[in-house]
Amino acid sequence: TCHDRSDLSISGIKMRRPAFLYDANTHPPRSFRMIAPEGARRHLDPRGGAGHHCAMLIFKIFRADEWAGLRRDGSTPGAPIDVADGYVHFSTAEQAPETAAQYFADVDDLMLVAVDADAAGEALKWEPSRGGALFPHLYREMVMDDVVWAQPMPIMHGAHQFPAGLEEASQ
Repeated sequence: TCHDRSDLSISGIKMRRPAFLYDANTHPPRSFRMIAPEGARRHLDPRGGAGHHCAMLIFKIFRADEWAGLRRDGSTPGAPIDVADGYVHFSTAEQAPETAAQYFADVDDLMLVAVDADAAGEALKWEPSRGGALFPHLYREMVMDDVVWAQPMPIMHGAHQFPAGLEEASQ
């Protein structure tokens, strides 16, 4: 998908970064929502026009307190498992639902945070993990400037709900 770090679009409507709004005094961060003009379809489509940087989005699932810590401090070494392993675990759009089901089943107030894989630079390594699939691992602290967008992941019918258009937004 093509986009740069300052322009994004939803359903072809361009907007400026950040692609999310929040009230810093609201906890948990349920007030995050995509910026979109009235009547725009609410799916994530960071495709832009000519001259945009083509990149793949990767995803970090944060618990509410972890997301609040990143927003408050501007950086994070990640969740306890990230600290123990020495890198921040990410998933592709295809891998994220299984990651949520396996490691976050029944956990409320999760945030799905999108990061531009190319912008992460050489600190991002693709390494074999679950079933031999390659997963993105960030070998540095994640900083707020890495965040392209963030969306809540409510639980409905026993499963976390992902933003519509997730796969298309990350190809």
